[in-house]
Amino acid sequence: MLMNMNLTYREVIEQLKKTYEGVAKEFSQTRSKPWEEMEELGREVFEGAKVLDIGCGNGRLLSALPENIQYLGIDLCKGLIEEARKKYPGRRFIVGDFLTLPYKRLGMDYDFIFAIAVFHHLPTFRTRLNFLKKAKKLLSKRGKLFLTVWNLWKEKKHREKINENGDIIIPFGKEKAPRYYHAFRREEIEELAKKAGFVIEKIEENRNLVAVLKCYD
Repeated sequence: MLMNMNLTYREVIEQLKKTYEGVAKEFSQTRSKPWEEMEELGREVFEGAKVLDIGCGNGRLLSALPENIQYLGIDLCKGLIEEARKKYPGRRFIVGDFLTLPYKRLGMDYDFIFAIAVFHHLPTFRTRLNFLKKAKKLLSKRGKLFLTVWNLWKEKKHREKINENGDIIIPFGKEKAPRYYHAFRREEIEELAKKAGFVIEKIEENRNLVAVLKCYD
């Protein structure tokens, strides 16, 4: 059961919520440790920093961060947030859609915002740009956004299934639960980052595309 790729943002979000709620425990088990890129980015985070983790899942990023930080994790999936609260009972997690949550609930002036493997779930250029603009407003003047997406063009098994708009459905788990992805190229991330007002510190292309975006020159 694969979903149609010509969907609105709200339709994609509702499908992702349904998918991840259905596989939350199974998915969490496959995400027990941070990726190498997460550990590398985590080394930039200093003691006492304010950190927002968008699409935090089971909170695994925390194992790559200093202990003494102000942390908030947000995810669409209630099941994954429950897993995160079990693993990190002293940390703050909330269930919600980043693009529709009010700023007051999230707070402001974050030193670092992480968006690990979440940006590629957003359909349409407009929605992606809105995401980046909102993230930038939540950062401090010296803040950074760490953004990673799967480098789907790199793998033949995915590349052959990507449509003319750069979209693909990748199922997860035994139930083959559908998940929408956009296959980003480096140039797309560069264009979006610049339109959102970010300064690009670097974009690396490996298994994932990893972008470090700054609010300052």
